[in-house]
Amino acid sequence: MVNSIFLGEVGLTSTSANHLANLAKESYMEKEAKLNDISFIDKEVSLLNGDSKPVSFGWKSLDSLKEDLKVISELKGFIAWLREAIKAKEALIKESKTLSMDYFNLSYPEIPHRGKELTVEDLGLTYPEAPEKPKEITLEDLGLSYPEEPIYTVDDVTPAITEDDFISSWSIKKRSTYLRLEAEAATLGIIHPNGSFSKARKNLIKILSKPISTEGSGRDMVVYTSNSSIEPSEVESYFMELQQKFRSTQAELNSLKFEIESAVKADEIRYATDKAKATETYNLQLAEYNKSKFELDQKLREANQTAREAYRSARKDYDREVDEINQKLHDANKAAEELYQNSKESYETQRAIIDRQLAEARLKEEKYRSSLKIIIPDCFKDIKKQLEEL
Repeated sequence: MVNSIFLGEVGLTSTSANHLANLAKESYMEKEAKLNDISFIDKEVSLLNGDSKPVSFGWKSLDSLKEDLKVISELKGFIAWLREAIKAKEALIKESKTLSMDYFNLSYPEIPHRGKELTVEDLGLTYPEAPEKPKEITLEDLGLSYPEEPIYTVDDVTPAITEDDFISSWSIKKRSTYLRLEAEAATLGIIHPNGSFSKARKNLIKILSKPISTEGSGRDMVVYTSNSSIEPSEVESYFMELQQKFRSTQAELNSLKFEIESAVKADEIRYATDKAKATETYNLQLAEYNKSKFELDQKLREANQTAREAYRSARKDYDREVDEINQKLHDANKAAEELYQNSKESYETQRAIIDRQLAEARLKEEKYRSSLKIIIPDCFKDIKKQLEEL
């Protein structure tokens, strides 16, 4: 609805109004030019010979001035009215291009909003509790324990005695006798073929068979004559005596050495027997231990395998339930998104219709405002009539 004092259904078009305004301007400018030269003085020019001639004349009456002022005022007022009317009409036409929807009682539909992402709780669902991965089962968890590992006692078997060990067990008398016999046997070794006494005896026999010997020849020849320093029979008799004593000492010493050797060998047999028994016992115990340990390990493996299978089964059920819930959640969010997209599409369609209606309404309003005429107030109707008659 246009509310303007300048416009109405009957009156002048903008073109006609502009034309009359231009005519009015031409009219008042002529009168204004006349007013600009207003004078109340008559002026003449005189010559020396006494001749005079009028140059200009002043106004003789103010009646025309009053009439001109009245006409100029009316013309300028008329022009001002027309210019303001034209400006008002142009403003209204310009305004029509940007009129709001409220002006035409139009409005966009409510903008659809995408809802928040639905959650499991929004659907009244809950995820199942995830099964706990079983820890490794131990024998203690089964109330079992490994048997005590057998102790390797073979090294604890008393080792076989040595000759020194056996000798050290003798009495002082027996040990001193053994040492004395060893010393005597070693001392009497002089009668051995390489012994000093044996060599001296053999050399005496040799000298007795050949007491004289020479060295060198001619004048430089040296003659050696050797004689026994002791009776050969005495030497031979003592040699036999020493030989008999050596045999007696050696026999007694050999008896003790045989005793030592027999004792050492007997203890070596004892040690070997004890070690074999200890080894056999340990091996039997170890075999029984390994058997028991294997059986316990088998039970432990079976228990852990059973626990793992139970976990895998529970996990499979859990994953299936979670997948089902996730699928429901996906379907619900998909349906909500489809509803939103449909609402959005409907909104955009309705908005396009409103935009089209708004454009049509603005165009219609623009045509209407363009068709409005400029009203001429009663005070300016005579001036309008006079200008139209020019």
